[in-house]
Amino acid sequence: MRIRSPDRATYARRQDRLALPRLGREQTATLGESAHWVLTAFLGRAMGWYVMALVDILDDMPRNHPRRDEIIAILNRTSVALARVQDAATGVWNQVLDQGTRAGNYLESSASCMFVYAMLKGARNNYLPSEFRTIAQRAYDGIIEQFVEVDQDGQVHLTSTCQSAGLGGTPYRDGSYEYYIHEPIVMDNHHGVGAFILASVESESRSTNRDN
Repeated sequence: MRIRSPDRATYARRQDRLALPRLGREQTATLGESAHWVLTAFLGRAMGWYVMALVDILDDMPRNHPRRDEIIAILNRTSVALARVQDAATGVWNQVLDQGTRAGNYLESSASCMFVYAMLKGARNNYLPSEFRTIAQRAYDGIIEQFVEVDQDGQVHLTSTCQSAGLGGTPYRDGSYEYYIHEPIVMDNHHGVGAFILASVESESRSTNRDN
């Protein structure tokens, strides 16, 4: 985990020692007694949950809340970072975001849908600059192209979803690149389908508002 400031070192150290003792990571610096860790693999869906939470919590956060602007700033920083690792050829995102075309990495549907939802909703509510509408719509088009299939009976399916991923437990899930790319890849998994519905609603809402 990354420690952003010394005042958070105690909490981060406790999490590191008690919850994730063998997490895939590298030590890069020290802050007092606390090691400064950077994860060695960034799972797409983990970031998906994060940006969805950021954009959704603003619905219920009072506009005069003293830290509302801080949440919006975090949403903006995270969205900029995600745009930088968007796949240039397809517009969607990889299972492990920062590993690009490394052997075993693959384009993953649930994270891609989550990012589209968060970016379109963020832009619609003016939390994000309008350029994210273009970034997200290109990604949505990529989702349709890369992940959506229609079978011979006319049933629509969403493919290329990581079935499950976590940390800790038995057998131990270490958060490494090798762990993330070897989790089963499935079709019509709830992680992906739910996010696809949310992304589709935002995309359709954008199209409707643009036409009116």
